[in-house]
Amino acid sequence: MLKALLSVRHAALAAIILVLAPVNFAAAQSKITIGVPPVPEFVLPMIAVEKGYFRDHGIDATIKIIPGGQSMPAALQSDSLQIAALSTASLIQVTDSGLDLVIVSGGAIASVNDTNYGIVAGADSGIQKPDDFVGKKIGTPGIGSFFHIMAREWFRRKGVDWHKITFVESTFPQLADLLKARTVDAVLSTNPFLKRAAAPGI
Repeated sequence: MLKALLSVRHAALAAIILVLAPVNFAAAQSKITIGVPPVPEFVLPMIAVEKGYFRDHGIDATIKIIPGGQSMPAALQSDSLQIAALSTASLIQVTDSGLDLVIVSGGAIASVNDTNYGIVAGADSGIQKPDDFVGKKIGTPGIGSFFHIMAREWFRRKGVDWHKITFVESTFPQLADLLKARTVDAVLSTNPFLKRAAAPGI
C-alpha cells in the first residue's frame, strides 16, 4: 500500500517524508496514528482518512496534528504515533542518534519557486536586506529543522554569516506572536502561519 519515494530536484531537499518505527506488520494491529505538522502539505492523508482509503485496506488510521515536529521521533519511539511526517534533516539527525526509523513514503519536495514558506521580518526590525539579519533573532519551528537548515543555506548563498544570527525555537502557531511581541526580529514559517506573521503591523 505504501510505496517508498524520495526525489531531489535542482539541489532542493526533500522537505517532508513519512517514517515509522519498525514493526512486524503481520502481527501488528491495523490501528495506526499518523502524526503531521499543521501545514498544507498534509491535507492529503487527512482526505485519505476522511474518504476511507485507509479503511478500504483494513487500516483504522487517525491523524494527529503535532505543532512541533521535533517531538515526533520521541512519539514514534514511545508508540504514541506509528507513522510521522519528518523533514529529511530531522530524520538524518534522529537516525544518526541511534533511533531505528524507516522511510515508507515521500511527502513533499521543496522548490526554490515555492512561495508557501519563507521568512518574515518584523515591521520595526530595520531588516530590508540579507545583511540586516546579522545580530538579529529569528524564530524557527525547530533548530536543525528543514526551515532552519534552508535559512542557513539561503544566508550562505547571500554571503551572510549565519553564525552571527540567533535562531530561537518555537512552534508554528506561536511564531507570529513572537514577532508581534518583538521577542524575535523575524520568523521562518509556512502557510497559513506565514500569512498571519505577514499581517500589517506585525
